[in-house]
Amino acid sequence: MATQFTPEDAAKWMLEELTATGYLAQYYAVAEIEARFRDAFVYLNGSGNPAISRKVLTAFTRITEDSVVWDRWDKSWHLRGPGDPATGRLIHHQSVHRPPPFR
Repeated sequence: MATQFTPEDAAKWMLEELTATGYLAQYYAVAEIEARFRDAFVYLNGSGNPAISRKVLTAFTRITEDSVVWDRWDKSWHLRGPGDPATGRLIHHQSVHRPPPFR
């Protein structure tokens, strides 16, 4: 019998990875979610790029709302730091964070 994963499982993995490294690049998250949880939680967006499903992103936002920000410039999440806004999720500056190496 195949394991049934939920969007919450993928969101929890994202949080674990982010907590371990302080940074989570979207491209890495998409690839790992597809590999770990099969393709149920990824899709090709309107631009033809792989993307994380809305259900996973909603679950991720729910568990990280106050502790994580999204850096639009380099398409990554990172732990909220002293230079980030106290509220809100989106930041508009170039991140100083670098993606972890592929494993």
